[in-house]
Amino acid sequence: MKIQSIQPQQVQQTKQSTSFKGAGISPVLNFLQTNQAIGATVVDAGFMCTPRTIVDFSRSPQAGVETMRREYTSSINDALLGVYGMGAAALMTAGINKKYGVDVSKLFIDNDKLDILADIKSKAGDLKTEDGMKKYLNEILDTTSAFSPNAKKGVDEKGWVKISEKTKKAVVDKLAEEINAPADAKGASKRFSETKKVLKAMLVGDTGAEADFKMDRVIKGTKNEKVSKSVTSSVDDYIDNIVKVSRTFMSDKVAKTFKEGDSVLNNSFVKGIKKVNAKTTLLGIGFCSALGAMVQPINMYLTKKKTGSSAFVGGGEENKTTKFKALKTGIAALAMTGALRSIGKFNEVFSKIQFKGLVPTLSQFKLVYGITIFSRLLSARNENELRESAIKDSLGFVNWLILGGFVSKLAASGVEKVTKAKGDPMTLLKYNKAESKGLPKWLAGQVVSREEVLQTALKKAGINTIENGKAMNLSKLMNLAKQHAPKALKTAKILNLVQIAGYLYSGLAIGIGIPKLNIAITNAINAKNAKKEQAQKVA
Repeated sequence: MKIQSIQPQQVQQTKQSTSFKGAGISPVLNFLQTNQAIGATVVDAGFMCTPRTIVDFSRSPQAGVETMRREYTSSINDALLGVYGMGAAALMTAGINKKYGVDVSKLFIDNDKLDILADIKSKAGDLKTEDGMKKYLNEILDTTSAFSPNAKKGVDEKGWVKISEKTKKAVVDKLAEEINAPADAKGASKRFSETKKVLKAMLVGDTGAEADFKMDRVIKGTKNEKVSKSVTSSVDDYIDNIVKVSRTFMSDKVAKTFKEGDSVLNNSFVKGIKKVNAKTTLLGIGFCSALGAMVQPINMYLTKKKTGSSAFVGGGEENKTTKFKALKTGIAALAMTGALRSIGKFNEVFSKIQFKGLVPTLSQFKLVYGITIFSRLLSARNENELRESAIKDSLGFVNWLILGGFVSKLAASGVEKVTKAKGDPMTLLKYNKAESKGLPKWLAGQVVSREEVLQTALKKAGINTIENGKAMNLSKLMNLAKQHAPKALKTAKILNLVQIAGYLYSGLAIGIGIPKLNIAITNAINAKNAKKEQAQKVA
């Protein structure tokens, strides 16, 4: 498919505005916002670990060193979860790769999405034919909707929109081109990266959505019953999964498995991928969780080796009583239960912690960090450390992984109200009351991304954001918006402030405020106990 470039007049206008320097930090902040797991890691390391370490160094050198080891080691371990997953996949996929003549070592896909794609393939026929491939890809896009409640038309009652027919044709052509291209050729990785950017520009510009692309389909079960499947992912994972899975379906050995029965749930290749997914999840997350659980016990051992004391560095001797052991075990169990419940129902946890892409998911972080907190609570040396860990880590967990930047949402909601009152409303949140089950906008809403704002506005202005077959980066989009969509540019800049507000809250409240509160409480308790002991000695 030939992708049209920007008209000469538009190119000239862009050249005239190259002096625009407004992109600044926007690309970095946009990357952190749209890659939730990476953004969460940056928030943890930069705005929680660092200030906590500084605060505890003011307490004592030993406390500072122990905090530094505990916080940064855990943060680095969490960040490497995707690497552990890749290593696990490399080990677990060798058998299925050899059996079917494919390479699925980098295929991180949700089981439900795999079922949907396999069912569509089973109805489309031979993907090596042009008709079969187009039928297959068109059906995929027909099952897809994007969460875009702010769209002006085509929005259903829950805020979801379908991909337009015009865009669908262009996307199908581009996907078919990439799927049929050799995956192992020189420069294939770079080509695929550029293709994903082009497809993303098409889909985001058309739907106004980037974070949530949902696939819904009813498939035939193993006993001819109807089974509903639904899965949501980012546009990046959506594109990545379609291309990589479709390539495996084109293997002759894999294609034969689709003749094994009426239901794809009985397909040996599909079942094989699911088994690999389960093993990869167990090995990758198990390894990461084990390391997370080991950090604090090792940390305490190093402190004892250096100081010769097993006392809590924040104050108070070690408590070895059975009563205290029972107390900390109970609190640790409650914390772990809370972490699991934050992921979903207990019978849904395993499916939700599957690797769905190279970047870890928030559900995976919830499990790993939950186990890390469990270990910290169990390792507490006395009541002071138990209380400090319970307060600090539970609030950190809620702020980091559950509330999802609620301060940024509050700030965005405030900007919306102010601009509306001034008669020039600005939309910074995506929200649908029905989809959010009645939760307030500042809590359940999603802060829009800069690309959602800019791509949509530029498309409305008639501007093509694909130039010479390549998608424009955020800086170029902001450059174009200066002339063609000034309000969208202003919105993109306001989003920077909204996001930074959330980071500052994490640093000031969770990174500094809570540790200082913990220290104050511990010092007060220690002083009270010392006074009580002194009074007993006098008596």
